[in-house]
Amino acid sequence: MNAESTLPHAGVGHSPRVQVGPWLAGVAAVLGAAIVVAAAVIPVVTLQSPPATSAASLGSMPTSTPSGAPVLTTQPRVTLVAHDGVAVLGVAAIPLLVAVAVGLLLWYAVREGSRPAVTAAWTFAVALTAAAVVGFVTILIGVIAIPVCVLLIIACTQTTPKIPRTSGRRP
Repeated sequence: MNAESTLPHAGVGHSPRVQVGPWLAGVAAVLGAAIVVAAAVIPVVTLQSPPATSAASLGSMPTSTPSGAPVLTTQPRVTLVAHDGVAVLGVAAIPLLVAVAVGLLLWYAVREGSRPAVTAAWTFAVALTAAAVVGFVTILIGVIAIPVCVLLIIACTQTTPKIPRTSGRRP
């Protein structure tokens, strides 16, 4: 038995490697769509009520409340769309749009063997991550976009473009 017969030959008995990058980008797109829906449906913004003014004169005693009993009041909450208008959906849709773009780029890279498509996908994923980190500090949507960013970066790392077959000579 020689060493050649024990080593597996390329393409013989091996299934092609499954590319999970485009699928992960699809999951990120679903999360991006959930962000848009959440901005329109889930009340997350607490409305600040104006300070209460007392109708009592300065010399009169306020109405009595049991001492030591806290008064619990609920603050009204509204959706981001109700608070900031429909334009907030444009900001909320950015993770969705980037996830779709990255998914298409990765799909194209796998299908056609395009390394520039993978580079463009990496660029979009890193730019969204940077924006989400900045958004984490400034606005609410940045925190929610972080899982989309993580999925897109994992998708980029898991995608290798197929190498197109070439014959040994050029036409």
